[in-house]
Amino acid sequence: MAKESEYKKRQEGNATVFEVTPAPPVKFWLLIIIGAPLLLGGLASLGSSPGFAI
Repeated sequence: MAKESEYKKRQEGNATVFEVTPAPPVKFWLLIIIGAPLLLGGLASLGSSPGFAI
């Protein structure tokens, strides 16, 4: 599970100041690796003869 962002809250006079540490971005490399061949296969099937289906 991805790590959540964290923040620290402090008082500065009449203002409340938040220091935010952003969470690391989610990595979608696996989706890209799986999606690229599927996308190419889908585009290739648009030009194929009728009746071809998976």
